[in-house]
Amino acid sequence: MHASRKQGAGNALPAQLALFTMFVLFAALLSASGCAVGDRKSGTLIMTSDAFNMFNGEYEVLPAMQTHAPRSIAVLPFSGNATLWQSVPENYSPTDLARRGIYNHVASLPFSDQELRETDRLLANAHLDATAAYVLLEKDPKKLRSVLGVDAVLSGEVTAFNRVFMGVFSQVAVGCEVRLTDLDSGGVLWRAKHISREFGGGVGIDPISLALSTLASAWNIRDEQYERKTDDLFREIIQSLEQSLPENLQRRVPPTPKLDFFALVSQTHYFRAGDTLRFRIVGDAGCEAYVDMPGYKTAIPLTPLPEELKYAGLAPALASLKARMQQAGTPITQEQEQALSQWLQRRTVYEGTVTVAPDDLAMNILPRGYLITPVGGITGAFADRQPLVIDAKSPLPPSGLKVTALNGGAELEWKPSPTPDVQQYDIYMSTGEEVAFTRLRSSGDISTTVASLRNFIPLRFRVVAVDAAGNESAPTRMQRVIPVPEKELADSRLAPQQLSGTITGPLRLSAMHSPYTVHNMVSIVEGGGLYIEPGVTIRFASGTGITLEGGYLRAEGESTRPIRFMPISDNAPAGSWKGIVIRGQARASLQHVYIIRATTGVDISRAAAPLQHVDIELAATAGVRIRENARVEIYCSRIVRCSGMGAIVTEGKGAIVTLRHCVLQGNTPFDIQNYSPLTQDISENYWPEAPKVLGNVVTSPQLTEVPDCR
Repeated sequence: MHASRKQGAGNALPAQLALFTMFVLFAALLSASGCAVGDRKSGTLIMTSDAFNMFNGEYEVLPAMQTHAPRSIAVLPFSGNATLWQSVPENYSPTDLARRGIYNHVASLPFSDQELRETDRLLANAHLDATAAYVLLEKDPKKLRSVLGVDAVLSGEVTAFNRVFMGVFSQVAVGCEVRLTDLDSGGVLWRAKHISREFGGGVGIDPISLALSTLASAWNIRDEQYERKTDDLFREIIQSLEQSLPENLQRRVPPTPKLDFFALVSQTHYFRAGDTLRFRIVGDAGCEAYVDMPGYKTAIPLTPLPEELKYAGLAPALASLKARMQQAGTPITQEQEQALSQWLQRRTVYEGTVTVAPDDLAMNILPRGYLITPVGGITGAFADRQPLVIDAKSPLPPSGLKVTALNGGAELEWKPSPTPDVQQYDIYMSTGEEVAFTRLRSSGDISTTVASLRNFIPLRFRVVAVDAAGNESAPTRMQRVIPVPEKELADSRLAPQQLSGTITGPLRLSAMHSPYTVHNMVSIVEGGGLYIEPGVTIRFASGTGITLEGGYLRAEGESTRPIRFMPISDNAPAGSWKGIVIRGQARASLQHVYIIRATTGVDISRAAAPLQHVDIELAATAGVRIRENARVEIYCSRIVRCSGMGAIVTEGKGAIVTLRHCVLQGNTPFDIQNYSPLTQDISENYWPEAPKVLGNVVTSPQLTEVPDCR
């Protein structure tokens, strides 16, 4: 859970208010230094205007209002030409703001007003977007009435939504044209248009505007000048509508209270189980305050904050404000400071909370706060521009997890969760004998590939779905896998520690069960295979060895975990076991391998085999014997102290060896004997002593030092 979800905890509230107040007063001051209009000699400031006291726009009441006044209304989504708007804040919807602005004031009318959320739901169920709803209103209003179930609709177009900077001061303008249409006849009952403007600095710097801006920023309400102008605009427009109603429908209601702000103190719009939503209203004192969250909870009570909490942080913030305004050349006056203090004294901050319970689920909530005077006057306001999501319900898990072994990795795929708001899937892995799972990564797809894993180490995987609120599903069924160099090894059996006889299927020798011993000849035939993990040691009894007549041998160690082929006894003489024989179509690969005291280290005919980082030592007949039609590539290897015929022997038609970056030392009688008709190129190797060769052999150029084969 993010730290922002815990804002507003009771014991942290004074510090929080102090921080917010300090920050916003500071920000307001920086802007004010370039946008305020003032007289430095007198120290006076031109103040930005407050709400209009009369309606300065145009409105018209049609005769049908007297005979077809509606009993229920809905507010349609508003329209507007965005190309006519200027300096609209990022991610801001003027049409949504205007729609909610007029809805806030509809409560003062003697109509049954349909919740915006319900209006949107009914339109969506009828497959009507905003454009289609307006077309239906014009062509078939009775059908729209059957969709919404109301007598009339309020529709509107945003005609102005601008902030224009003009030298040292600016103008904020919010304008709209609205109309009330009877859905039975399709006739217009009332229409109005108006633009509400505010002149002044880029940030209001009169005490009231400063206080409002401070609270707005502290509670994450951006561009509050637009919010206030929208509220002003529709208060005036709705008053003109109420005055246009028939005499018998005009309610004699008491004056409505002033609601300055209603805010949700949070950095997020998603809430999970245990999260607390903290609401605040700033307005007239002596009122009852509550919040409705349609589709979730209603009548959430808000109570006044104690005075000491309301004023927490004001003194240091005011001191900072004075210093900054002094630097800007427009010092705050004592009268302005007193006016700010008096305004704050007259306002009350109401606060209340609601905690999300497990399994709570509600989407697209637009919280609405209310102030009610003791004699029944009521004012409402929306908390924010973006709907809230209460999601304490875990998504359904994905299913059908399938894991495929790869060389040094694994491939995972699964079926998606049926929950619609799943945002990602988290992959968890357990290695070897570990019991606990560790989150490995997230994926936006229903498959992923995990790389950089060690082969032959058992792994377990499971996947969970994560929704937009961060709730995790139950995991999939666990799947096991062992990464392998080739897919054919995925089904290999673990070899017994005593090896002998013919191998007809894939066998694996694991480092965990090393060492292995061979007491009888091992023969690998077509369809069989022997894979030897890094770190394995195989000890051979006298007269035994490994012969490949088909299939494969993969002995691929690592520099720090080589594979060792050696006699059963450490004191055995050279030639005490036969070595490795490769024939015909057999496939062999040897890397980081030690072959010690064999008769012939590697004996190859009619086959090809790479030898890399191979050490052959104390072979009795030859280190490597290459026979007819065999092709052998030897890189970064050592062949030392071999006797009989020496290090390397090539014989027969087509026998060829490629030797590069190797070391040959102490071999007798020769380092290489070539009985093949082909010339053998063994250049670019290191010879601690002069090369001993027989036959057509090229040894130059030679390396002058031991090659670096890391």
